[in-house]
Amino acid sequence: MVIENRLYSPKEVITKNGGIIAISLSALYAAINNGEIPVRVVGKRKLIPGWFLKELITKKPVDSFENNKGGVNNEMQ
Repeated sequence: MVIENRLYSPKEVITKNGGIIAISLSALYAAINNGEIPVRVVGKRKLIPGWFLKELITKKPVDSFENNKGGVNNEMQ
């Protein structure tokens, strides 16, 4: 999927429909409603901006083991 600088419907961005977000449509709407995914409201439609999708695919993955300071793994050492 080529990300353009436009607004995308939630159905367009899930991988089931050729998009880049690998979650279900209901999980996507839950993330939108929780404020985890920014949207622009046009009428009754919630649309995802292209800049967010570009940021999502260029973001460096977080290594949860390295960021687990003071967690269970460190206590057992």
